[in-house]
Amino acid sequence: MITKLYKNHLKKIDQKFNNPNIYHFEPNISNDFEKDKLIFSNFWRDCLKENKKELRSIIELTKKIFLKAYSSNIYNHITNNRNKLVKIDELVSSANDVVPHLTPTQTELKIENKKFL
Repeated sequence: MITKLYKNHLKKIDQKFNNPNIYHFEPNISNDFEKDKLIFSNFWRDCLKENKKELRSIIELTKKIFLKAYSSNIYNHITNNRNKLVKIDELVSSANDVVPHLTPTQTELKIENKKFL
C-alpha cells in the first residue's frame, strides 16, 4: 500500500533526475532502525541534491513513512529514554544528528524564517 502510494506520487512528477536511485527507491520499513535510517537518509540526500521543488511531496511522504515506524526511537534517543526534557527547537535540530536529512538544518531554518509568510 505504502509503496503503491509512493509510486503514484513519483509518476506524477514528469521529470528526469540525475540520480536514477530516486526511481528505484522502495519506501519499505524493515524494522531494523540502523539499516532503514541509512537507506532513507541516503534517499533524502539524493532528492535534496536534485534541488527540484517537485520532489518535495516525495520527500515528505517518505519522511512520514519513516517517522510512523521510528519516531519513538528517535525521541527516546534524543531524550535519553525520556529522562531528559528537550525543547522543541533542540528536538528538531537534534533529530538530524540521529537521522541525517530528516529535519531542516539550522541554516535552512534561518533562511525559511526570513521569508514572508
